[in-house]
Amino acid sequence: MSSQQNLIHNTNNRIHLVSGINKLYLEKAIPFIESANANSNVNNIIITLDFIVTETVKKKFPNVSFNYLNSTEVEAPNQNACLQHGGFLTALKDITEKDIIIFTDADILVQRAFSSPELKMLSRLTEAEIGVGYNEAPNQTLMQEFQSLDPIVNSDEILELFPKAAKFAVYNTGVIIARKVSYQRLYTLYIKNWEKISSACKHYAKQQWLLSYLIQNHFNPLLLADEIHTHDHHPIDLRVDRGYGHKFCIENTPVIFSHHIPAYRNPAIIEKEEKRLLKKMQRLKRQILLWKLTVSISTSVSVALIGVLLYLLVK
Repeated sequence: MSSQQNLIHNTNNRIHLVSGINKLYLEKAIPFIESANANSNVNNIIITLDFIVTETVKKKFPNVSFNYLNSTEVEAPNQNACLQHGGFLTALKDITEKDIIIFTDADILVQRAFSSPELKMLSRLTEAEIGVGYNEAPNQTLMQEFQSLDPIVNSDEILELFPKAAKFAVYNTGVIIARKVSYQRLYTLYIKNWEKISSACKHYAKQQWLLSYLIQNHFNPLLLADEIHTHDHHPIDLRVDRGYGHKFCIENTPVIFSHHIPAYRNPAIIEKEEKRLLKKMQRLKRQILLWKLTVSISTSVSVALIGVLLYLLVK
C-alpha cells in the first residue's frame, strides 16, 4: 500500500476526501479523480450513484476507493443528483462518527496535498463546526441570492419560511468539511427543511442555499482559507505560477481545491493554447518562406524569359 493510501492520523481522527458522481458525470470527473489519486494525502472516496466502475478504472486509480450507492437511499434528492447535502452518508458505513469528511464537487482539481499545519487545523475541528467558504463575498446575503433561484414565492414569504435569510451569508458548498456526526446532523436538518425550500424556488442551487442557511443557523461556520478552496465565483486574484507546475496560486501557495476555474484562467488550457499559437506561428513562418521562395523563383524565371525574348528580338 502506498503512502497516499495510508490513513492520515491526527489525534486519532481520520480524514476522508469524498465526492459523488453518477455514470453520466464519470467522464467529466476524471480530471478530479486523477488529481486526487496523484496529489491527495488523505483517503479518497468516490461515491458512484447507481453504477459500479470497471476494474480497469479501479486499477488506474489505486489511491481512490469507489463506493456504490443506490439512489433510493438518498433522501431529499436534488434535481442535479448532487449529494453534498449528506445523501452520500449511507455509503460510508465503515468510517467512524469522529472521522472528518471533506465533501467536494467533482469539477475540482486537487493541486496539492494538505500541509501539516492544515492537517492540524482539520484535526481540531469540533462537532459544532463546519468548514465552508464564501460564495461571492462576505456581504452577499441569502435574500439577495434567492432572487436568482427562480423564486416561486416573494421576499416576505421566504422570510416567513427562513427568518434569517436577510442577514445570513451565502457559502459555496462545493467544499464542505465536517466530522461525520456533524454531517449526519446537517443531513437530518436538511431533510426536515427540504420541502420548504423546494416549494419556494426552482433552481438546483437551492441546495446550496439551504445548506448555507442551516450551517449558520445550527453550527459555527469555520471559514476556509482561500489557499484551501478557491472557485470561479469568488473575486480573488489568482495567478498561474509556472514554478509550481502551472498551478493556481495565492502568492506562493498553490490552492488545494481549484474549483471550476474558467477556461481562460485554467493553466492546462493556457499551456495548450500557447502550444497551439506557437504551432500556428511556425506554420505562418513556413508559409512566408515558401512565398518568398516562390516569388524569388518567379522573378528569376521572369528575368530569364525577358532575356530570351530580347535575344530573339535582337537576333
